[in-house]
Amino acid sequence: MMKKKKDYIIPLIVAGLHLIITFFTDKFIFNLSNINNFNYYGCKFLLFIILIFIWTFLYKAIIKKDKEKRKYLKYFAIYMAPLLILLLLCWPGTWFGSDVYNFYNLSVNAEFLYYLHYLSSVFYIIGFMLFPCVSGAIILLVILFGIVVSFIIKNFYDIYKSKWVYLLYIPFFLPHTLFYTFFANRPIMFGICYSLLIVLLIIDKLKENKLTKFKLLFLAILTAIVSNWRSEAIYLVLSVPLFIFLVYNEEVNLKNSIKILSIFILAFFIVSLPQKYEELRTKTDVPSDRNLPMIINPLSYMLTFELKGDNLDKDLENIDKVLDIELMKKYPSYMETPSAWMEGGCIKKYTKEEYDEFMNSYIDILKNNYLLFFKTKLLTFANASGIYVDNFTSKNLYSSDDEFILDRIDTKPLFGYKVRKLAYSFLEGNFTDGYNNHIVYRIIGNFLLPMLFIAIIFLYSIWKKNLFYFLLTGMLIGHSVILFFTAPASYFMYYFNVYISGWILGIYFVINKIILKKNKLNN
Repeated sequence: MMKKKKDYIIPLIVAGLHLIITFFTDKFIFNLSNINNFNYYGCKFLLFIILIFIWTFLYKAIIKKDKEKRKYLKYFAIYMAPLLILLLLCWPGTWFGSDVYNFYNLSVNAEFLYYLHYLSSVFYIIGFMLFPCVSGAIILLVILFGIVVSFIIKNFYDIYKSKWVYLLYIPFFLPHTLFYTFFANRPIMFGICYSLLIVLLIIDKLKENKLTKFKLLFLAILTAIVSNWRSEAIYLVLSVPLFIFLVYNEEVNLKNSIKILSIFILAFFIVSLPQKYEELRTKTDVPSDRNLPMIINPLSYMLTFELKGDNLDKDLENIDKVLDIELMKKYPSYMETPSAWMEGGCIKKYTKEEYDEFMNSYIDILKNNYLLFFKTKLLTFANASGIYVDNFTSKNLYSSDDEFILDRIDTKPLFGYKVRKLAYSFLEGNFTDGYNNHIVYRIIGNFLLPMLFIAIIFLYSIWKKNLFYFLLTGMLIGHSVILFFTAPASYFMYYFNVYISGWILGIYFVINKIILKKNKLNN
């Protein structure tokens, strides 16, 4: 009994000491003279919980020589070794767009960027506490990828006992994936957590694992995090409880349904509290302009055509009360929302009544011009796909040794800016200063291919009458449809969760067929 307690007391002490050390190293990254104490100490508490898990795992793997834990370490190391080398070559990582700079600028004061969800800022703050440098969140993101990869390889190897399983490393070493692995932005953090949820359900289904209290709690918390992080994933709160009955063979009755659903809803509510509190604190009678870019994106382009509608003049008049129509016409785009920031931006000050009229008129225009709307969203989707160009490039940010990110010396290229630029040429498949990606990168670095994998498995599940894979792939297809209609710009990153999940599913099914065929031949 004393020996068992020791297995937890030692990691707890080490985690406590590690936490204390972070209070001293925080000065290298945080602005401690102007810190939000509530957020800061709240993140310290979360960090302590994370450190307990980390040091308990390492203690069992290294000191207690737990064979299963060591297997995770082995597969983690196989992934991390080349990733760390690549990160050093392209140090300080992928810094593109204003979002990552805003995360940094607020996180060093332990402030939350609520516009892109407080969870993203928590990720940054904890990353900076663990690694007190400008790329702390990026390093943490790479480690999170490594944890997911090791979980996938170890568990699928347990199932198939075949080196074919190593093919599942491929999705994580594709250049497009590597580029985004070094890009600590909300869709990427969300995407890797989403894929972990998908893989966890598949593995537990294959292993016929039982539903323990810890597993139920973990699934509820992970689902709450993922479904809060991106609002389009809200369906997970209801769909994952359904998968619990399919995966763990729980008895389907009213009592179990209420119990499981209540746990997931409660977890979702608890995780959402900081975000909801801020929304209530800053709430006014006037609806928020947060979702307006989703409207500006198709509308600005549609306005360049001759629109139809019996009440078109009145509809346009109502829209102009909220969004400056002339400015949208001046800066039309189906790829981005330039009119939202050019010349002061097209979003006006408006009342609740004007906003309500605006929404009714916008819906009216969509009904009367639905083919043009669909064509516009198709163009947005096509340019986000990776088949064309999504304008994501970090190379031009790193044109000399003198240009530091955020004026911090720890962003200096470790091997010179030419090496860093070359590393990004490899990651992006763009070996010129333009946006012409190499044909090979367009073939493997798009989400149409993994979506094809998903579609094939979806149809296969119908043929085989497999409800689990029908619902799983149907969920991914549904998620893509939601993004198709709501994405405010042509960014590949919005589809990253579908991209990585599709690649994992596609390769898993190939491995499954190879090994099943091999077993039949052997028998």
